[in-house]
Amino acid sequence: MTVGPKTVRRIGIVVLCAVCDVAEGLVLVGIDLEDSPAADTPEFGAYVAFMVLVGAVGWPLLFIGLRHEPEEDSAYPGPRSALVCSVLVILCSFSYFGAVSSVVAFISLVGRGSTRWSVVGVIAMVAGFLVDWAFNPSGAPPLDDWYYLATFALVLVPMLLVGMGRAASKRDQRARVAAAATAERESLARDLHDSLSHRISLISLYAGALAEREDLSPDQQRRSAETIRAEAAHAVDDLREVLRSITSRQAPGPGVREIISNAQAAGDAITFTSDGATPHLSTASAQALSRALQECLTNARKHAPGQPVTVVEAIDATAGTYTCHVSNPLLAGVTGRGTGSGLEGMRQRLKLVGGNLAIDQGHEFCVRITLPLKEAQ
Repeated sequence: MTVGPKTVRRIGIVVLCAVCDVAEGLVLVGIDLEDSPAADTPEFGAYVAFMVLVGAVGWPLLFIGLRHEPEEDSAYPGPRSALVCSVLVILCSFSYFGAVSSVVAFISLVGRGSTRWSVVGVIAMVAGFLVDWAFNPSGAPPLDDWYYLATFALVLVPMLLVGMGRAASKRDQRARVAAAATAERESLARDLHDSLSHRISLISLYAGALAEREDLSPDQQRRSAETIRAEAAHAVDDLREVLRSITSRQAPGPGVREIISNAQAAGDAITFTSDGATPHLSTASAQALSRALQECLTNARKHAPGQPVTVVEAIDATAGTYTCHVSNPLLAGVTGRGTGSGLEGMRQRLKLVGGNLAIDQGHEFCVRITLPLKEAQ
C-alpha cells in the first residue's frame, strides 16, 4: 500500500501535536500537584487519568479531522467524518493532554472557509471551556472572573484570525486558478478561431464555386473537390495542433511565405513584397504572426471577396522590430461584418509576445502587425 504525501504530512502533524500535548500535560499536572489543594484527592487522580485518555483518543481523531477531500485547494470543505472528528478533538481542549491538538483542529476547521463549520468549531471550543469549568477538581474559577474569560477570548480570537487567514489564502488561490483557466480557455478559443476560420473560409469559397458555376469542366470540378478535401484535412490537423497546444505551445505554425503561397494556390489575388531578410522571431512570436496573417487573409476573403490583397513585410534592424502590412480595398455595400473577436484575439495574442496591432480603415482596410525581433544569443 502506497502512502501519499498528504497522508505523510497528516501523520507528521499528529505526531508533533501528540509530543507537544504530552509535554504540556506533564508540565500542567506538575503545577497542579504543587499548587492545587485537590491534588491529593482521588478525584484529581481520576480526572488526570481521564484527561490522558481523552488526549490519546484525540490524536487518531485529529488524523481523520485533517482530511480534505477531494483536493486541498478545492472549495469543498471536506467529508463529514472530518467535521465530526475535528469537533470531537476541539471538545478535548479541556484536557491538559489535548490542548495543542484542539488548537490545530480548530484552525484547520475554520481554515476550510465554511461558515457553518466555523460556527460549529467555535461552539465546540466554548463547550470544552464549560467542561473544564464544570469538572476540574482543582477548582474552576467563577464565570464572572473577567480575567479568566479574557484569557479564553485572547486564545480563541487569534486562532480564529489564523484560520480565517488560511481560508482567505485558499480563496485567493482558487481565484488565481480560475483566472488562469479562463485565460487558457480564451486562448484556446482564439486558437480555434484563428486556425479553423482560415481553412473553413477556403472550403466555403470552393464549395460556393461548385454550387454556383455551371461552366466548370470535370477536371476543374475535380480540382476544386480535391482542394476542399485537402483544406478539410488541414483543418483537422490544425484542430489537433490547437488541442496539443493546451499543454505545449512550441509549434510556430506555417511561415508568412507558406501561408501566402497556399492562399495564392487557392485562388486569392495576393501581392507579396519583402525586403529579402529573414526575420528572427521567437517561437511564440512566429506563432502569433502566423495566426494574425491567417486572420487578415480570412477577413479579406469574407469582406472583400475577389479583391486584391497586398502583404508587405519589412525588418527594422535599428529598432529591432519586424513589421507586416496587410491591406485590401473596401467594398461599398458589403454586409456580414464580423463580431471583431478575431481582431481582438490578434491584438491580445500579439500583446502577449510584446507585439502590436494597428488598424487603419479608409479607402483600404490596413492592418499593421509589429513584433520584436529575437535577440541574438
